[in-house]
Amino acid sequence: MPLCRISALIVSCVIGIGPALAADALTLPGGGKLGKVDFERHVMGLLSKAGCNGGGCHGSFQGKNGFRLSLFGYEPSLDFAALTRDNLGRRVNPAQPDESLMLLKGAGRMTHEGGVRFGQESWQYGVVRKWIADGATWTKDSGKITDLSLTPGDFLVLKGGDSGRVTVTATFADGSKEDVTPFCDFKVADDTVAAVTPYGDVTAAKPGDTGLTVLYRGAVRAVRVLVPSPAAPGFVYPKLPETNFIDREVFAKLAKLNMVPSDLSTDDEFLRRVTIDAIGLLPTPDEVRSFLKDPSPDKREKKIDELLKHPLHAALWATKMSDVTGNNTEMLENPPALRFKRSQLWHEWLRKRFADNTPYDKTVRDIVTATSLDGKSPEQWLEFAKTIDAELEKGVKTSYADKPTLDLFWRRLGNVPVEQWGEKVAAAFLGVRLECCQCHKHPTDRWTQDEYWAFANVFSGVTFGAVNVNNPKQNGQYSTPAVKAAVEPENVKRREAAGDAQGAQNRVNLIRELYVAERLRPRPATGSTKVTPPGLPGGPAVNPKPGEDARKQLADWLTDPKNPFFARAFVNRVWAHYFGVGLVNPVDDFSQANPPTNPALLDALAA
Repeated sequence: MPLCRISALIVSCVIGIGPALAADALTLPGGGKLGKVDFERHVMGLLSKAGCNGGGCHGSFQGKNGFRLSLFGYEPSLDFAALTRDNLGRRVNPAQPDESLMLLKGAGRMTHEGGVRFGQESWQYGVVRKWIADGATWTKDSGKITDLSLTPGDFLVLKGGDSGRVTVTATFADGSKEDVTPFCDFKVADDTVAAVTPYGDVTAAKPGDTGLTVLYRGAVRAVRVLVPSPAAPGFVYPKLPETNFIDREVFAKLAKLNMVPSDLSTDDEFLRRVTIDAIGLLPTPDEVRSFLKDPSPDKREKKIDELLKHPLHAALWATKMSDVTGNNTEMLENPPALRFKRSQLWHEWLRKRFADNTPYDKTVRDIVTATSLDGKSPEQWLEFAKTIDAELEKGVKTSYADKPTLDLFWRRLGNVPVEQWGEKVAAAFLGVRLECCQCHKHPTDRWTQDEYWAFANVFSGVTFGAVNVNNPKQNGQYSTPAVKAAVEPENVKRREAAGDAQGAQNRVNLIRELYVAERLRPRPATGSTKVTPPGLPGGPAVNPKPGEDARKQLADWLTDPKNPFFARAFVNRVWAHYFGVGLVNPVDDFSQANPPTNPALLDALAA
């Protein structure tokens, strides 16, 4: 410890600054009292609330003006050392707390590029001053959060012009609970519906529905703020007939907003809407006339069943799932002249699954665990691949749709890094965006950098056999010598027939294999030598045996009925297709900061 800090601590004990201040409880916004200031719970909370540890300030990798904090305050040990040890300990001065650089700059009494972060008479100044005066101590893990709860829970309902408060309670690892509302960040998605103060006081502005996000030291929670439409005197919400559980949950929320649902659509409105949504076409004039003349009370149900069996229904959903799964013509394997045909094969594979009414979980399993061989012998696979090639020469109608798995999902141009596979699979089948935590913990969600790289490394065995262009007669990789022995003579023949030298892979339709390596090859995190063992987001570790495909453990976890993401992500996409917007929107952005507009409905649909 620097001598200046030792002397400061001695002086503080002699003159009694620390003990005197420790006895005085601070008054917090909202009327709460704070007796003892904790470094993790309170000081780090204030640093985050003031923006000091953001990426544009001292939380950047380079720090700012020689002072660096951990990004978003996720490393208390680093922050404590930076505040109390760096710069000869000048940032805190227990003997003369008001002369601490931390307070001088934060209050604007000394030149500070970040400007004034709190006034000298503010409660924030008082909290930091008290911590310094009490000796600037740190108890490791004192602020480790096990739960963060909001009051109210799902909805805060306010009439126009009224105000309400969101209270935040943290439960810590030692079992203690504390109202941490003043130390939280509050962000409202649509400030035309409601406004929020830095201390959780919410004021209604106009009728509507918006999300309110609360952040406290890496933990994120959200609540929806509902502002009902003004009701006429004596208005009583009508009793509405419910056809199913969807009506029940939708009507329950509409009642909170004083919104009476529209009347039932007319027959011509219904037919137009359902036909466009189900098959992507307008109904023909004859179909309209026939439907309007039909007196059957169940004609709408019959029309829905008819449209679900229509070939264009499968084609429409194959198109949507092509987008979801990343069917990008420009990124498919060489040669370029065949990319658009491979893209069509991808679409046809999906279309057949929808036409056959293949269960969604099986379809996803057959994408996630895809290989080229699909259990065939090398000779059988070679014949299949040659058949597909011959069919592609004639057009785009092939037997690829009969292939058990969609290996085209993995057969991309160039070498796709494992982290991109993790991002693609998470977005497509979990509705989760992981990109932000490639380098650091996600600022508005639960995901950490370790979880990001653990999931990425699940795919570290995926191998797409590439051709060595510097030695065209030597193929890159195959799963076994038997596969190479079967396939390579065919590829040599194709190269020689093309008069190949360099770059034959751009002109010749070579046969390449997608397979899983005998052992995983996990990668270290960005800017680190640390290798995180494979694992699933919020789930178990993945420990495949030699020769076992780690993606099968992923598929088992994905399609388990207890998986918290899989069903919710898919029903949300279906809802978004038929109603124009997801219950979670964007549809691939399930996060703690982006709550569903109707949580009960989403849960019921997923179940």
